[in-house]
Amino acid sequence: TPRTTVGQVFLATNFFYAASGLWFGINGDWFYGGLTELAGIVSFVYHYTQLEFGKNRSEVRLALLIDYFCAGSVLITGGV
Repeated sequence: TPRTTVGQVFLATNFFYAASGLWFGINGDWFYGGLTELAGIVSFVYHYTQLEFGKNRSEVRLALLIDYFCAGSVLITGGV
């Protein structure tokens, strides 16, 4: 669950999205930085719902779909 130490460490891994988005923004790439920040927020929500509800719930599957879409947008934008 998100209240256990393991769950909190798992959620804390999303910090790297925030750090990367901030780094891109500081270096002048506001669009890519913003997309990275958005992907980090969506990833946090997905991981939180995964911990809270379990992997086979429709809420978790919807969050996963949105997470894939946002992360894919960042990857495609970064590759262009």
